[in-house]
Amino acid sequence: MVTGISIQSSKDALRLTRLFPGILYSTAGVHPHEAKSWDEETLTALKGEVVAIGECGLDFNRNFSLPEVQQVVFEKQVQLACEVKKPLFYLFMKEKLTLN
Repeated sequence: MVTGISIQSSKDALRLTRLFPGILYSTAGVHPHEAKSWDEETLTALKGEVVAIGECGLDFNRNFSLPEVQQVVFEKQVQLACEVKKPLFYLFMKEKLTLN
């Protein structure tokens, strides 16, 4: 499993799986550290040939991205996983999560 944690690494992961179909599989997602780089076009980029959405979640310990931004990006990825009916590859960091 090749994991995408940003748009670029998700594209790279997908490129690898195309080189080794049936052997490698990939996920596409935006890790909490990369949440500040999210934009709406990200949704389109994540819908490709991946087997799961993620790695995504919340990480308030390091604050590479603001907690509010992380929560929005995480919620969008959960919505995307539901929309495309794919599993969610979730980063669990014992953060308090309140989804609206």
